[in-house]
Amino acid sequence: MTTPTDAPLPNEPASNPAADVASNEKPTNVRWLMFALSSGTSFILYLHRYTWGFIKVDVREETGWSEWQLGFLDSVFNASYAFGQIPSGILCDWFGPHVLLGSIIGLWSLSMAGVALATGFTSMLTARLVFGLTQAGCYPTLNKVSKLWFPMTVRTSVQGWIATFFGRGGGAMSFLLFSTVLLGWCELPWRVALVVMTVIGILFAIVFCLLFRNTPREHPWANVAEEKLITEGNSEVAEGAGSKLKWSRLLRSGNMAVFFFQQFTSAFADNVYVYWIPLFLLTAKNVDVKQAGWMAALPLLGGAVGGMLGGVLQNSLIQRTGNRRWSRSLIGLTGKLLATVFMFVSLGFDSAVVILSIFAVVKFFGDWSQPTVWGTVTDIAGRNAASVFASVNTVGSIAGFVAGPTMGLIIMAYSDSHAVEAESAVAMYSAEDRSQLVKLKYLNVVPGSVTGTVYESDRSLANFTMTDDGDFKFNSGDKHDIESLGRRSRVDTVRGTLVFGAIEKDTRKLRVVADYRYVDYANGWTAVFVMLGGVYLASALSWLFIDCTKKLDVDEDEKNNTASTKAEPSA
Repeated sequence: MTTPTDAPLPNEPASNPAADVASNEKPTNVRWLMFALSSGTSFILYLHRYTWGFIKVDVREETGWSEWQLGFLDSVFNASYAFGQIPSGILCDWFGPHVLLGSIIGLWSLSMAGVALATGFTSMLTARLVFGLTQAGCYPTLNKVSKLWFPMTVRTSVQGWIATFFGRGGGAMSFLLFSTVLLGWCELPWRVALVVMTVIGILFAIVFCLLFRNTPREHPWANVAEEKLITEGNSEVAEGAGSKLKWSRLLRSGNMAVFFFQQFTSAFADNVYVYWIPLFLLTAKNVDVKQAGWMAALPLLGGAVGGMLGGVLQNSLIQRTGNRRWSRSLIGLTGKLLATVFMFVSLGFDSAVVILSIFAVVKFFGDWSQPTVWGTVTDIAGRNAASVFASVNTVGSIAGFVAGPTMGLIIMAYSDSHAVEAESAVAMYSAEDRSQLVKLKYLNVVPGSVTGTVYESDRSLANFTMTDDGDFKFNSGDKHDIESLGRRSRVDTVRGTLVFGAIEKDTRKLRVVADYRYVDYANGWTAVFVMLGGVYLASALSWLFIDCTKKLDVDEDEKNNTASTKAEPSA
């Protein structure tokens, strides 16, 4: 049995020879190897997950899918991620973290290759679904790992490092490595770049399986002194498997209902950094892919530092005040309130660099409460930290499912469409593409809206229209001219670029006169950011009502039996 106190449990473990030896033995440091493996797992999780933010842009260019369809693919991931949370939490509490974590790291890495192999909407949807399902068990299991391998005195700080610093750091590195390095500098196709990321994950999964163990007692490199240091006489953290949560008690808890609401709002807001910021930079701010990589990483770096410092600050407050409940709630409240303020501040600027720098501050304060969430779960959950965390993360995943299409629909509803008539633009020869490129004045051309005429000097070569798939249809003109222009001709609707023909050299001076429609997304993005400010405020206020000292007494029957046993006189 455990009691909901701020201090470690006072009851002493039974005396045994190994414990007596351990009292004079220096503890080993295997827990810090587990910290490295856990941090690496969190890092790889987000390294892989955040690639979708840039893949989505390429997918849109290739397929012409709408913002709603792209948002739906976001939601498919979140739906399967939500579905897998509770089953994986139950499996972790019953069987332990070792096998579960090692397996899912390898499986989600392989599922990224499925995204690379997808050829249509159905196959892409399936790949995203499998990816979410295999990533679902990671954080519920890591939450339990932090309880099994670290004493209470440092646990919240450790959780801040694992969950936020290395998690958000992996997301930031994903934007830098995937976009700036692999797509930008190395000029790899996005499908090949995904294969590189898959190999990184598989190699890490092998290392994890070889070195990780469920508890200090099971690890051959850990001694009894380290086990005693970690457990501090608390039976909850001595065993890594064999526990089951009483779900009826969790579902009846008003405290958990508020906690669920807090997680819904927090995860809803986080969705924009995972899936939408790269699209914002590329479509609304006309930032090239190399620059977009490091800009999109700024908020995640802010979140990484904020989460790490939030965990340290929270440990300090708990030790100074002795009040675990308000130390946790104060961190959560102030962090989300400040995130609200800076989100609204960002609306006053137009520069992409300035906006993303402010978002880094938003994420710093928004994520410094992340260790509060992990700490609250371990305080409340008893031995069933993975199951309780899974239930909390399920609600967050539902928020992600709702957020994807919601943000897409808001962007579409509040953005403005404009018509352009008879715009004249001179073609520039591209030796790399062996084509003539025509850059239109505006980005985000509406698929199927372009019509016009191609001229050489003052001679009309051909009239054309654009199909919904982004291809050209030439309506009239000289047969030879149409053939030379038509080979590999296409429209990059995001960049507003017309690509004509497979021309061997730049002797032909082409000019285009075109009518088209384009979308100005500025008002749509403003509407999204205003909404997020309100979501952050709601998340902040919920911390006033969350009490981490109200422990879920999952072993009520055991408690009653223990009390009866203590009441019986000895024979």
